[in-house]
Amino acid sequence: MMQLKSSGRGIQQEDVWKAADELLLEGQRPTIERIRLRIGRGSPNTISPMLENWFAILGKRINGTSFNQKNTITAPEPVEQAIRHVWELALEQATIIAKNSVKNQQEENERAKQILDDEKKAFEHSKQLHEAALKEQKKLLATMAAQLQDTKNILAQRNREYESLNNEAGRLKIQIADLLVENKAQQEAAEQVLENANQQHIKEREGLETRFRSLELRSVSEIDRARQETKLVQQKLEQSLKTQKQNEQALKNQLEEAHEKYRQLSQLNETVRLKMQAVQDEYHVLVTQFEQYKSQNEQRFELLKKENETLTNALAQQQQNLELQKEMAQLLEKINALALTEKDHEKDKSDKSSLNK
Repeated sequence: MMQLKSSGRGIQQEDVWKAADELLLEGQRPTIERIRLRIGRGSPNTISPMLENWFAILGKRINGTSFNQKNTITAPEPVEQAIRHVWELALEQATIIAKNSVKNQQEENERAKQILDDEKKAFEHSKQLHEAALKEQKKLLATMAAQLQDTKNILAQRNREYESLNNEAGRLKIQIADLLVENKAQQEAAEQVLENANQQHIKEREGLETRFRSLELRSVSEIDRARQETKLVQQKLEQSLKTQKQNEQALKNQLEEAHEKYRQLSQLNETVRLKMQAVQDEYHVLVTQFEQYKSQNEQRFELLKKENETLTNALAQQQQNLELQKEMAQLLEKINALALTEKDHEKDKSDKSSLNK
């Protein structure tokens, strides 16, 4: 018998031969898969050469040349011929089976090699796709970085515009306060002038009634007209004061609205600053929000522009009120001039009476 050798991979050649003998005694054809199932371990590459060695000495084992024939009993010739014939058939069948097993194993090896080649090609293709995708991603990141810088510049410009609007709102607030103070002072002065004119008119009227009763019938129409003009002036003054108060309230409301809009703009600016911190993860979302934010800012700018026009119109209205007050002062001057004219006329008449006497 040939000397048994160790495979060096955990399975001994004796194990393979023993399993093959057991399968042959059971009437089964020894194959690599059946030996693996019988042993419970081992790879096809390890079992295949050991099985080939088993088939190589199978004929010698059948002929008995590999066994020690000392102290054995020789069988009759017909029996030996029958046994040899059976073993020759078995050997031939086993050789065919071994060749088929080797051929199948070679085909399996070729298929495995083809699979490995296909996997290698697929891996190379995947590697190329991955490298291309990596390059595209780097380009995209560079583009996003540039767009992010542009977005930061635009937001910085918006912040500067907000600061400018804030300064303009403060300046308008100061101007409105100054106009309110000036308007109040002018109103008080006009009221004082009117009061003084009324007092003067009352005094003059009492003097005329006491000193010139004889002229009452002649001057009643003039006095009544003066009364009507005074009443009209008072009505105009009251209407002017009412309009002025309404304008002051409107200006106050507009100023409060401007403060509220400025507060909203400040909150919106803070919201934008917080969104800037997440722009690297949600760039596309930020672009959309930025467009919306830009539209809102343009609308707010138009609204502020309209409010500025409203303030300008209010100032123009106030200027008209001042002109109305000037007209009232001129009318009072006419009343005073009329009273002086009547006084001069009375004096002339008195002088004429003295001369006649």
